[in-house]
Amino acid sequence: MDRKLLGQRLKEARLVKQLTQAEVSGDFITRNMLSQIENGLAIPSMSTLAYLSDILEIPMSSLVSKDDSPYPVYENSDFVIAKNHLNQGKDKMDKGDMDQAGKDFEKAREHALLAIHAASSIHAESILLIENMVQKLKKN
Repeated sequence: MDRKLLGQRLKEARLVKQLTQAEVSGDFITRNMLSQIENGLAIPSMSTLAYLSDILEIPMSSLVSKDDSPYPVYENSDFVIAKNHLNQGKDKMDKGDMDQAGKDFEKAREHALLAIHAASSIHAESILLIENMVQKLKKN
C-alpha cells in the first residue's frame, strides 16, 4: 500500500471520529509522528498501526488493503461530517449563536455535496436552515 493512501485513510478515520491528533496519539506516539504518517511522510510500524486501528476502531486490514481505491476507509465520511455539522449548527442556532450556526450549516452543505453516498437531504436541510436563520435575523 502506498503510504500517502494509508495516511489519508488514517486521517479520514480520525476526522470521522472527530478526534484531534493529540487525542489519537496519546502516550503511544508523538503528535508529530502521527502528522507525518497522515501526510504520507512516514510509515508506521506494525505495533503503531495496530494501536491506531484500535483507537480509531477500524480494522487494520482496511488500512493495509491492497485496494488502492481513492475512497477512504469510511465511504460515507463526508456524509457523517455533514450530519455532525448540521446537528452542531442546529444546537448553536437554538442557543442564539447565529454566526457560528451559519458556518456549521455551510460546512454541512459543502460536505453533503462531497459525500459518496447520497446526502441530498442534508444539503437541502442545510439550505432550509440557512434560509430560516436569515428570516429570524431579519425579524430582529
